[in-house]
Amino acid sequence: MKRLWALPLVPLYAAGNWLRWVGVRPKRLAWPVVSVGSLSAGGAGKTPFVIALAGLLKERGVAVDVLSRGYGRSDAGAARVDPMGTADAFGDEPLLIAREAQVPAFVGSRRFEAGLMAEAELEQEHSSGPEGPRISGLNAGAEAPAYPALHAGQPIGMHLLDDGFQHRQLARDVDVVLLSSEDLEDWLLPAGNRREMLGALRRANVLAVAVGDDAAVTRLRGTGLKQPVWRFRREMVAPEVNGPMVAFCGIARSRHPPKPPRRTQH
Repeated sequence: MKRLWALPLVPLYAAGNWLRWVGVRPKRLAWPVVSVGSLSAGGAGKTPFVIALAGLLKERGVAVDVLSRGYGRSDAGAARVDPMGTADAFGDEPLLIAREAQVPAFVGSRRFEAGLMAEAELEQEHSSGPEGPRISGLNAGAEAPAYPALHAGQPIGMHLLDDGFQHRQLARDVDVVLLSSEDLEDWLLPAGNRREMLGALRRANVLAVAVGDDAAVTRLRGTGLKQPVWRFRREMVAPEVNGPMVAFCGIARSRHPPKPPRRTQH
């Protein structure tokens, strides 16, 4: 949604956004960090993308965890998400990720501290098992940019940083940015819903665009961006219901809901 009345405020937001990162020196965790983020303030589909990516990595034997801010939680400190806990304690999205992806999730306003907690707890868990591989931490707390080389054959964990494209306090090895044609045509906050200018995409390592949004890919290539483009597809899976059913979309971009469920005949 574009807000014409807010256009005079856009330069102030852009200046504040730039000043926010002056002098920031990202801290590097021991394990590699893959960030999943977006240019938009919401509705890009980051949470289901993180869940899917965590599941794929888990299937391949990667000891993966998720780091998230935990918006809406009552405490800003680092904590491990209890899948049986509450949104007030951990935030609704980290809780959903922990339940659906079934991987460890950690929250904290300072994602670096959440990552240190993850590495300490998960290394202990893996090293204490009778046959579990030891996950070794290297160079925790060092500043970017160099990521230390791994010793041959040494297993290591991996962090997925949820909604991390604008969180520059934590260094990352890969930045995946979800995009759509709507993002590319939007305005900067507060007149629109875009957090940064399109030039920020130069920081990204991978661009992710939904199948069917070929216009976005064409425009990205037209701007000279040469990063790999991942294509993804989102589907809504509804449980079987006997009787009338109502489907609604109350979060994200509700005017672009998934295709409605179809009634099957038995």
